[in-house]
Amino acid sequence: MTQKRKFNFIITLQGLLLLLLAIVLIFGLGFPYKDIIATVIGFALLLFIFILIILNYFQRKKIAKDLKLKIFPPEENELYSNKDTQLILKLSPMNLLPLFYSKINLKYNFKNPFSKELIISGNSNIERNISLDTKFPHRGKWNLENLKITVEDRFGVTRQIWKTKIFDNLKVRPPAGNTSKVPVLSSFHKAGDDIYGQNQRLGELYDLKKYHPSDGAKKILWKVFAKSRELISRHPEPSFSPEGQIAVFCIAGITDDNVCSSALSYLKLTENSDIDVFFGCIGSNIIAQNREEAEDILIKSVSSTLLKNTPDILNEVEFFITQVVNNSPNSSISKLIIFCSPELLNNKDALDAYTNVGTMLSNQGIEPIFCLPKFSSLPSSNYEENSSFQNKVKSFLFIKDKSKSNKILSFYPDFINACLKYQWQVYS
Repeated sequence: MTQKRKFNFIITLQGLLLLLLAIVLIFGLGFPYKDIIATVIGFALLLFIFILIILNYFQRKKIAKDLKLKIFPPEENELYSNKDTQLILKLSPMNLLPLFYSKINLKYNFKNPFSKELIISGNSNIERNISLDTKFPHRGKWNLENLKITVEDRFGVTRQIWKTKIFDNLKVRPPAGNTSKVPVLSSFHKAGDDIYGQNQRLGELYDLKKYHPSDGAKKILWKVFAKSRELISRHPEPSFSPEGQIAVFCIAGITDDNVCSSALSYLKLTENSDIDVFFGCIGSNIIAQNREEAEDILIKSVSSTLLKNTPDILNEVEFFITQVVNNSPNSSISKLIIFCSPELLNNKDALDAYTNVGTMLSNQGIEPIFCLPKFSSLPSSNYEENSSFQNKVKSFLFIKDKSKSNKILSFYPDFINACLKYQWQVYS
């Protein structure tokens, strides 16, 4: 481990005040008025502060020399986002003076997860095994880059802070158990193949259309009506025979792990079938052929998945289609299954991104099939730890919190209306 230390004062503000008190006792009361008691107390305080500074300096040198840390995942050896877990930390033998303790904070390449700092004290001639309660807010390859170490005496007089570089990483997966309700849909067809029932709607009630009195009240989407004040009903999809190849693309932000989980659950449906998989996602130019490879690229691409602007999404989808076509020269792609986040529909840019992708696919003769999982309870990308305090203040001031209801659903009805206008399939 390499050390990186910025210059900092060993003595704290509390120590400076104590030092000022000692100077006042000696030069303000002791010498001018020949007050022996004030002089003795003043010099005693000076000696006390000086000894703590010396001990803190050598304690820091000792810890910097001996400290070694290894981090291990829990016993099941798998880490999932937004799940309480305990990391196992192994610390090298450390001996701290009775009047001192050390605090260690772990710094990752992403914004820090919800974890507590380590407080170490006492003597140990063997390795310490410490459990650290942690919750990672999103998937990704979390690289442990450095440790922020603090050495402080229990009186709060002296303190030293420095950083030590360390190289370790943890693989955090999307949460498991988010089952996809989307049926396996064929994405390809070959010239001369018979596809039955294209003009007959005998399939499941997954398509959407404007309500007709003959549809009945049971098929009406009342949630959409509550937002758009327009009656929309479910419509049977065309039935045809699957061809054994599917193309799936995932549009998920850094905290949209529920979307990734739904996409992986959908791929899991194909594991026991003779179906070729072509999977891609934003932030990656690699095509996955199975569920394990898909999970791997979703984890590796998390740092590049921030929704910047619409052209970026369009270019990545077009590049994915080009790669899929090159890998299947004897077939033409007819459907693209797109897993996307409904939570991104809190701004106009995301709405434009989704609709422009659908328009681009339709112009190429490819039918877009949008799959929007249910809204997740994952923390927002701001990682606001003071939300509970803010909620208490809002309730005290009688301010109604509309962020959860309006922020997520603000452009959702507009997207549903766009899908109805262009006759795109939507699964939710």
